[in-house]
Amino acid sequence: MQHVNHWDNSGVTTTLSVVPSRVGNLMWLARASGTASITELTNIRGGGVTSWQKVGWIDGGAGTVGTVGLVEAWWGVVTATGAATITVTGASTVNELSADEFDSGYPATYWSIEDFGGKGNNTNVTTVTWQPLDPVSKPDIVAVGYAYCVNAGQASSAAPFTYSLTSANNLYFYGFPLLTQTYNPTATQSPGGDSNTIDAIFAGIAAPVTRQVVVQSTSEGLR
Repeated sequence: MQHVNHWDNSGVTTTLSVVPSRVGNLMWLARASGTASITELTNIRGGGVTSWQKVGWIDGGAGTVGTVGLVEAWWGVVTATGAATITVTGASTVNELSADEFDSGYPATYWSIEDFGGKGNNTNVTTVTWQPLDPVSKPDIVAVGYAYCVNAGQASSAAPFTYSLTSANNLYFYGFPLLTQTYNPTATQSPGGDSNTIDAIFAGIAAPVTRQVVVQSTSEGLR
């Protein structure tokens, strides 16, 4: 498993430029709004993905220190490589789009979502927490998540997770390999404030190899 690309676009936006690197890779897209009780996206198209599927959403509402609005996530499988644009519709406000690409390393991969969750952290704390994740027993699995923070997230790492910053200082993380145990992804922001988070686990299974058998017919029969 490998994390191969990250892209993000902050400010009021409905598009994100990406460059997927390999057909069959997993694409994860998170969207955040800076206002509570905003509507969810109704459609996503482009980005080298033919069909986007919703993971879930969390709307923590007005918090104690700042307001962090709706956060949601979608996923899909790369069907075309090269420069492309993700376009989202249906939401009145989009303050950030954040996307990540993962490569299982197999020639072809079946991807499935194994676990996901959302969490609103409406307290004045520096800790940013995601929902606990429980991997199933699959050979290649990856955890991925996003957090929209009132204040600046802090990049860090704690095996198996790497926590990084978007251009707007929100947090995204990924982690692999994973064992069959419960994981509790946790990062920080400074100073303390509210945050909304969403995370998921995906399994990437090698697709069976299709082989072509050619049979020649001769006057003497099959050979």
